[in-house]
Amino acid sequence: MWSVFGIIWGSDGNPAGGVPLLFRPAEGRPRPMVMAVATRTDVKAATAAGTGFFYVTLTPGKHYFWVGASRRCAIVVPDEPGEYLLQDLLGVVGIPPEMPVNFRLHNGVRQILNSTTGGWHTIAVIGAPQELRWGFAAAGDADPDTPPNFRYRAGMVELAHYDLGTWHAPILQSGSLYVAPNMQTPVANDRVIGGLWQLRDLTSGAYRSWWISGAAGEEIVQFGPETP
Repeated sequence: MWSVFGIIWGSDGNPAGGVPLLFRPAEGRPRPMVMAVATRTDVKAATAAGTGFFYVTLTPGKHYFWVGASRRCAIVVPDEPGEYLLQDLLGVVGIPPEMPVNFRLHNGVRQILNSTTGGWHTIAVIGAPQELRWGFAAAGDADPDTPPNFRYRAGMVELAHYDLGTWHAPILQSGSLYVAPNMQTPVANDRVIGGLWQLRDLTSGAYRSWWISGAAGEEIVQFGPETP
């Protein structure tokens, strides 16, 4: 299955809840001389939730789309089935950094988007030192009393293990995400560009947007296509 999701922002800097979106394939349009036009069944419509979140299933290939009364834009859905962040398919150019799409900063805590529910989850490290893994708090606003869950050390982002009081870098290598040991030698491993929080794949050197999907207790980390 192919699906596209994202956060729609209004010109006032707030999530554009209630805004309609329309997608249709670029291929198969009626030719100008054809008088009888069959009703299209491949046009997909969606409406942004109050948070600006939307989710729609599409087919691979080029699609035109409209957001509200905006001008027509185009995206290309890759041949490989999966979930795709709209802003990844558009490219990061032109997305204001104060309008994040796959993460947000709330009460000093960095939260990551769930593509299944549209909720925001605080991400941290959990588990014993020999069994470190990613943990996700229930969707919702971050508690004002929660300490920051991220920091930068010599240009490397690290996420907190609240129980142990340690810090661990998310390390992406060959498409797989690992929890680094506490105080690993710093290496540039992420960037925030055009509203996207991206991890750097240390094998290829490319960057990939990331998010989570799944119901509560079943969340898994997902990645977008590689970008330079």
